[in-house]
Amino acid sequence: MSVIIGFFTDYQQNLWLDQFFSQTHYLGLLTSKPSRSAQTEVISTGGTGYTRVPIPSGTFNLASVGSTYNNTPIIFPVPSGNWGTVYGVGIYDSLTAGNLQAVIAATNTTVISSGDPSLVIASGALNVNRS
Repeated sequence: MSVIIGFFTDYQQNLWLDQFFSQTHYLGLLTSKPSRSAQTEVISTGGTGYTRVPIPSGTFNLASVGSTYNNTPIIFPVPSGNWGTVYGVGIYDSLTAGNLQAVIAATNTTVISSGDPSLVIASGALNVNRS
């Protein structure tokens, strides 16, 4: 018998995404290229102003065709220290420590330095899919 490759339907992927985003999660900035095995988060040391940002239930639209996106802006604090080059974001289950649950690569890297304005992820700019 040969290997049979399958997939989950859009319907099932929508259910998973809607259930996942029905809880509060925390968004962190990644300073390495996101992959399934290696992510480096911005180091939250005294004086940098960095912290993960809560993304409460209702921040993402109901999923459609296996993907969803944020319906409100997500705003990080003003950096009081250098955060480095951001390659993407990670979704965590805790404000500190916890488990990394998803990664999203940025289309462009961003260098965040002390004195920069708050990093804002605009409504509709953070797209998450189940693949």
